[in-house]
Order: sequence, then C-alpha cells, then structure tokens
Amino acid sequence: MLRRLYDWTMEKAAHPHAQWWLAAFCFMEASFFPVPPHPLLGLMCLAEPKKAVRFAIIATLASVVGGLLGYAIGHFAYEAFGMGLHPVISQDHKGSRDWKVNGDSNTKSRCLMGGERTFAVV
Repeated sequence: MLRRLYDWTMEKAAHPHAQWWLAAFCFMEASFFPVPPHPLLGLMCLAEPKKAVRFAIIATLASVVGGLLGYAIGHFAYEAFGMGLHPVISQDHKGSRDWKVNGDSNTKSRCLMGGERTFAVV
C-alpha cells in the first residue's frame, strides 16, 4: 500500500502540472482533507531547487485560501448543526461538577472542559 502511495506521489511531482497538483493538495488539506502536501512539496523542491521559493509561495497561498474555506465550513456548520448540539451537551453535563460548558453567548466556539483535557465541541 505504501509503495502505491509513493509511486502516486512521485507521479504527481513529475507531472507537467505539478504546481497545480500542489495548489490543490494544499487547498484541500487546509479546508477538509487531512493529508499533508509536504511530501509532494519536498519532492518538487528537490527536483527543481531554483523553483523552491515559488513552490513555497504557491503552497502558502493555496493553504490560506483553503483555510478561509475551512473557516466558512465551520461557521455555517455551527449555524446549521452546532446551535442544536449546544443544549444537548449542556443537559448531558449539567449535574456533573467535573464537566462544564465554557463560553458566553457572544462566542460561536464552545469547549467541553474536564480536568486537564479540553475538547472542542463546535
């Protein structure tokens, strides 16, 4: 399985449109696809060291744009689903002294706190 993944990454790094592949991977990784583009970026930089800064700029810009999409997904997912989950979470842990729902009514992020652990709920 790893050999197929390695061959696939090498194929994308050598592809004539490798810069577009890099941008696509960085965009997807920053928003919804948790597979890092670093192996592809590393191979491209090793293959063409004079273009390494260009590749880094492409990766950075695509990642920022993907992060903006990820923020929008989170914002609208909270509006659609998170508001409905908050009362359920509050009721589940209302009587427990170890757990509390942290956050005020003006913030959109809520954390479920317990001991030394913090779990992001929405």
